[in-house]
Amino acid sequence: MIENLKHRYPIAINIDYKEICAVQLRATQKSLAIKGILCRELKDEIDGALGPKEGLLGILKEISASSQFTGKQITAHLPFGSIFSFPVLVNLTKGETIESSILKESKEYLPFSVSEGVFDYPSVKETGNGNQYKVIVTAARRDDILRYIDLAKQAGLVLERVDFPVSSFIRLHRFLHGPPENPVILCHMGGFKSLIVVAGNDCILAERAVPWGMESVYKRIQLNLELESDRNTPRILLRNFGLSFESENRNSESYKEADDNGIRRTLYQIIAPSIDRLIDEIHKIIGYIRSEEAQILLAGMYLYGDGVCIRYLDRYFQNRFNIPAKLSDPVAEGVFSFEGIPAGDSDECSYTLALGLAMRKVSWL
Repeated sequence: MIENLKHRYPIAINIDYKEICAVQLRATQKSLAIKGILCRELKDEIDGALGPKEGLLGILKEISASSQFTGKQITAHLPFGSIFSFPVLVNLTKGETIESSILKESKEYLPFSVSEGVFDYPSVKETGNGNQYKVIVTAARRDDILRYIDLAKQAGLVLERVDFPVSSFIRLHRFLHGPPENPVILCHMGGFKSLIVVAGNDCILAERAVPWGMESVYKRIQLNLELESDRNTPRILLRNFGLSFESENRNSESYKEADDNGIRRTLYQIIAPSIDRLIDEIHKIIGYIRSEEAQILLAGMYLYGDGVCIRYLDRYFQNRFNIPAKLSDPVAEGVFSFEGIPAGDSDECSYTLALGLAMRKVSWL
């Protein structure tokens, strides 16, 4: 008997430090449509292990009951605190498989035994030195994954697959921009944490999750301008003015005649120090890859996530790194369309990583 498999897009759930985002896609004749999106902020943090079970369970139950989504099958990201990612240099010996060699080299980087882990290798690259490979290893405790499977079950959902954020990020980027000829920097600016990846055509040179998020920018604006503790006004200010005090031509007639130069200067002085901390993190990862390969050419930088709302952010980064920088918002660029999404649901969270996860089809009979 021939089995017919139906390929569907499952509900994809990105579990972040203090933020949960669920996305489901649907194929259309022209492209992909976002069928459903739901984002919620947790009162307590999730950083490693399971975090606040009751709060997360309530959000999963809301996702399960939402009419935006079809089916109960889900794929999910573990929170960054549950993920261990590191490079290893593998020298294959006679009789060894590449996987057994990778696991042997991974032991010293893990706080648990190899037998207790689940592993993925998003990048395996030959060094050109005999049977030597440079590998990016991503791992998690099997018990953590089993806990999330059980939690999903309590919410009436079935966790079909766990993926790692770096894989979803690269999947989305390649869909939008194609594989890069030369290495590029990808930076996802999340609400509470950010993901930096240096990716080539067929490998990952480096990746790191950093404790920097747009929430720190919003809070600096709220504190210094004595605003209420919501994101709406900071977002409007960032969208209208952002980093224009530095990036616009101050000698232009329109700039000289503008009556809002005071707020431009004030906003720049408030947000630039926070953004510079993220820039420092990117410099660190560039320093690492150039210590490994001094002559490496970086072709550009792509900025995703909450930070794309900041006016002239691309110019600011381009000036700091002296390479082309591009803001990438797949919905604003018209690559994905929305289908009846409730107003505001798409504006209040970093849905980029969930979108990359949602692109991974799962087969069911």
